[in-house]
Amino acid sequence: MDYLHGTDCQILQHPDMFHSNSDTELLGCFMHVRRKDRVLDIGTNNGALLLYAAKHHPCYMHGIDLFEEVIQTARANAELNRVEMHFTVSRLQEFQSDPFDLIVCNPPYFHTQNEQLKNENRYLRAARHQEYLCLDDLFSNVRRLLKDNGRFDMVYRPTDLFRVFTCARQYGFFCNRMRVAYAAENRQAKTVLLEFQKKKSGETRIEAPAFLNDRSSYGWEDSL
Repeated sequence: MDYLHGTDCQILQHPDMFHSNSDTELLGCFMHVRRKDRVLDIGTNNGALLLYAAKHHPCYMHGIDLFEEVIQTARANAELNRVEMHFTVSRLQEFQSDPFDLIVCNPPYFHTQNEQLKNENRYLRAARHQEYLCLDDLFSNVRRLLKDNGRFDMVYRPTDLFRVFTCARQYGFFCNRMRVAYAAENRQAKTVLLEFQKKKSGETRIEAPAFLNDRSSYGWEDSL
């Protein structure tokens, strides 16, 4: 049993499954959730991002993941915190639903083809490696499931920004909001938070940086 930082939510985390980390916290703080929003969390894991979204009281929340055991943990966390959420065991490519106002995702980063570098644990392997969800599949299916005026929020590695922006443009998305997180002041960037919308161009607002060694820099007061 852990507490979800920045909230009063308790959260169960299975020892064999992917645990919430700084990327989860940063994305939970970064996303802007409105009361009328329908929210989808792709790769919901233990439901942490939906618990962050729940603090803004959206009208509907749905999480999808590959494994029934993972979804069971997310359901348990929803019940523990007395929040109504809906869950589906499904690959994103096969998931069908009415469109959403906000889609959030902490996607797998690694695209190595070397089997020896991949996790043997199937839960961690799916969370970290792009076997089940590459960037092309992510953006093409987000486009299918997102309302025309909707927002797509994600977290990724700064070293892969060019790939992300190239793929986003291919599917008609433009980054309208961005935030960079650093390990500490005067250190290199560790994480980048991105919000996309369905448009070809526009202005990108770059928000104040966050520092992983100082959670107060995340901006919890503004987001929750």
